[in-house]
Amino acid sequence: MTRSMRHGAHALSMNAPGFLARSMIVAIACMAGACNRPTPDVVMTQATFGLYRTEQAGQAMFEPTRVVPLTAGQQYGWLIRLRTDRPRIRWREELTLPSPPRTWGKEKIGTRVLAANNRSIVTEREVRADSGYIFNAWKVEPGDPSGHYAITISIEDGPSRKFAFELK
Repeated sequence: MTRSMRHGAHALSMNAPGFLARSMIVAIACMAGACNRPTPDVVMTQATFGLYRTEQAGQAMFEPTRVVPLTAGQQYGWLIRLRTDRPRIRWREELTLPSPPRTWGKEKIGTRVLAANNRSIVTEREVRADSGYIFNAWKVEPGDPSGHYAITISIEDGPSRKFAFELK
């Protein structure tokens, strides 16, 4: 242990080889703004895509997957764990389908903007974040196309996450 401590003390010496180069790198990084960046107040610690299912006892279950059965009524979506002190969080979700669906449904939670090509929809919501989790779910409807889907979620104009999955 004594030997390691002596070696560590020597490495911190201003006369140690490479000290000047390391100091210059730190100074350049600070001038580029790396030293004074604020700590983000919203951190995405986990993000998962999967199926939402209701068990016989009525308990909601979440099953991570990248394949969604093309079965009317099947719910799918994302679940994100956050670290934040904010009581409310604003998120933005863009869902892109391989081709236009027969319908986008009637539910109007948050704001929704449909793309001109009818293949993408953007949903924005503000939700409580006191549990540390946020989520959203979609339901397979008759006329939904099979194929490759993508969902991109952005949190407070900061962290984002993209999920790719197959509906088949």
